Amino acid sequence: MTLTFGLRKIASRLSCPTAIREVEQLLRHTQDIGQSLRRVTLELRPAALEEFGLVTALRSLVEEWNRVTEIVTEFQIVGQEEDLPLETAVTLYRLAQEALTNVAKHAGPGVAVSVVLRFSALQVTLTIDDNGGGFEADEALTSHLVSQGKLGLLGMRERLSLVDGTLKIESAPGQGTSIVARVYRSPEARGDA
Repeated sequence: MTLTFGLRKIASRLSCPTAIREVEQLLRHTQDIGQSLRRVTLELRPAALEEFGLVTALRSLVEEWNRVTEIVTEFQIVGQEEDLPLETAVTLYRLAQEALTNVAKHAGPGVAVSVVLRFSALQVTLTIDDNGGGFEADEALTSHLVSQGKLGLLGMRERLSLVDGTLKIESAPGQGTSIVARVYRSPEARGDA
């Protein structure tokens, strides 16, 4: 904000048209950076997640993602919504963000996405399916990705393990991708799932 005001002040004192244009361009870049920072700040801990819960935050995420990407997306809740520990809710939210980002980057044209959040007595399951180009899931889950700097899928698995969850990825070239994240309600539920 201070930078924006400073640039406006400088622009008002300049007389050289070239310098004015350059400062105005810097001002536009500064405003773009400010908007990006606001988005990142909101994404770090979405206010909707803390105030309204995971269902509302995911619905908002999917709607915004759908609006921005124009990818056909269905969002569905199955079972009776229950409050989750904040760490679990944030983990599932982040996983959904990462999975949707991957769809936008890699799934290809004409893709459709389904996001389903299922509540049961034993677990909460988040499933994100797309009918895009798919990939070799076996290869994607190896340390080969780490050497390429592709940490998204491995990061998802690591995040879930911290909240007693598991991640299953099914994909094949030309067959789309299914990502299933399960967070267990208790250690005993893990064996029953």
